[in-house]
This record gives sequence, structure tokens and C-alpha cells, in this order.
Amino acid sequence: MTVKPAFSVIAALKAAFGFVPTGIARAWLSLGLLLIVFGLYQSGAVPQAAHPVLLLASVGLQFAAIGALYRVAIFGAYARAEGLGFGGLQFAKTEWASDRGDAFGRFVLADGLYYLKPCAGCDYECVGSGDRDL
Repeated sequence: MTVKPAFSVIAALKAAFGFVPTGIARAWLSLGLLLIVFGLYQSGAVPQAAHPVLLLASVGLQFAAIGALYRVAIFGAYARAEGLGFGGLQFAKTEWASDRGDAFGRFVLADGLYYLKPCAGCDYECVGSGDRDL
């Protein structure tokens, strides 16, 4: 008697990679704008004073893109009826829920790193340098 596994890694990978073109096609505007904002930040073409604006824009576009991709993945052809905006630009209840959860997670992570780093016997100057004796 052979037992078939309940989960197939190959099938999961096929579904995940198969979703990429669909997700990009349905959320193209939010993903494109997010790519532009990241490119502006990384290129250094924007003055330092505008970085907080880029940060807020990237956070808002991230939540819009995440919400769009969730809607497309869950509802498929009915995603527009469930609140998918033009090109994946929308900010509704789904994005607010994602925003709260993500903000809480980032706060916990940042708070934990802030308090645990001194406990590791390492000053902040040595972070990333590999030298613990600074």
C-alpha cells in the first residue's frame, strides 16, 4: 500500500511561479510605481530631505500592492468585484488590516533589536563591521 503525500512541493512551485505573470498583469500600476520609488531612493537622484516622503510613498504602495496581489490570488477573475483598483491601486479595509499587522511586526522587530543588541556585548558602532572590540 502506497501513501501519497498530501502536499506536493512541485505542484506548489508550479502554482507560485504560474501566479507571477497573472499577479504582475493585474497589479501592474502599484508594482511599477513601487519600483520607481525604490529606484529613486537607490539612485540618489532625490535629495536627502525628500527621503521621508519616499518612505511614506513606498509603505503606502507596498500595502496597495500586497492587497492587490492577495485579491488576485484569492478571488481570481472576481478580484475587481472584491475591491481591486485600477492597476492594483486601492487602499481599503484589506490594506488597513495589512498595515496594522505589518506595523506591529516591524515595531516588535525594531524594539527587540534595539534592546537585544547591547545584550550581545556589542556597541552600535561595530554593527556591520565584524569587529566586536570597537
